[in-house]
Amino acid sequence: ILTSSAVRADLMSRAERIAARANGMVSADEMRNDAFMASDASSTSRSRAHVYTASPHGINAQNKNNVLLKSLDAGR
Repeated sequence: ILTSSAVRADLMSRAERIAARANGMVSADEMRNDAFMASDASSTSRSRAHVYTASPHGINAQNKNNVLLKSLDAGR
């Protein structure tokens, strides 16, 4: 179950929703990447996904306003 494709898809869906909410909480940026992005971090023993800051704008927003913590409810 820990490595199934259904679990992996569910985790990525949750991570993408969290990233979308976090991106909605920051002002528009002219950078190439979104401020926050989701990525598959699965290993051979379990499925994982993570949301990370993908630009300096995202780093500043996270440091000042703790945007990722405020966006966690979107993953429910």
